[in-house]
Amino acid sequence: MTVVYGADEYLRVTVLTRGASMAQHLGYYASRRAMTDEVLADVGWRAPRPLHLAITEVQYRGFVDDRIVVHSLDGRVDQELLDVTGSDGCPDYAAYLRRVGAEALHADQGCDCPRSLLCALERRSADRPRDPVTLDGMTFRYTGAKHYWRIERGAAGAQRTEGVAPDPAAREDTAR
Repeated sequence: MTVVYGADEYLRVTVLTRGASMAQHLGYYASRRAMTDEVLADVGWRAPRPLHLAITEVQYRGFVDDRIVVHSLDGRVDQELLDVTGSDGCPDYAAYLRRVGAEALHADQGCDCPRSLLCALERRSADRPRDPVTLDGMTFRYTGAKHYWRIERGAAGAQRTEGVAPDPAAREDTAR
């Protein structure tokens, strides 16, 4: 049995977490508030209620506290994304963002579906656009920080966007 537990520990800690120790994982949990504060600042979110953030890495849930609700952009965890995926395997991200009421998204996942809304935003992140971008009937504004895009009020059918602070893209360079 010791061999089984040892193999399990090796796989979980060494292989799957790229060598991170249990102490490091506990440290990540302890820093959730600081990480959440950073993300909320990057997005420009000041509302007293949670931000609904669409992001590829659903594991992100473990790194932020309950002020951020994470919605998966890869479909492995969220059935709603699979429900709007076409026969070509490419999701209709606009439909998904509307369904989950996303208020911001992180566009940095690699482009499996080059014509998708998510890939278009990812490509535009490199240009750090100051003007809103309208795609698939939705309007997005680049926040100027780490591939985060805000979904403008009403554009996604999400009524949660009243908590978005004034345009962070109008600030001086916020990229780190």
